[in-house]
Amino acid sequence: MSDPSLSQPPSPPLADPPAGGVAYAWISRMRQIMAFRHGGTLRVCSAICPHMGAQLQIDFRHEVVTCPWHGLTFRLPDLASDHPRFRKLKQYPATVRDGTFVLEETSQEAPCSRSK
Repeated sequence: MSDPSLSQPPSPPLADPPAGGVAYAWISRMRQIMAFRHGGTLRVCSAICPHMGAQLQIDFRHEVVTCPWHGLTFRLPDLASDHPRFRKLKQYPATVRDGTFVLEETSQEAPCSRSK
């Protein structure tokens, strides 16, 4: 049986972030996402550092997503990291409807892919 605290409720409509902007939202008690545009494409991924749980921040100038607590970085083009344990941020497919973004059905995977 799955843990109800990890279940994903239907996502509320959230404002479509403009270029250079970020929208944050909680999709369950333990999962926060961030939405942003990169190269004109809407990207939605985990907003929580898989290592220590801090809210991640985007640096568009350097094209990275960074943990403010310890500096773990993920590259914006692919949301991948060079860290041996935390390889890629979990991404969520989303669509834009009437100026808002809505998450599509997603699996219950961990917020970050980890290498063994």
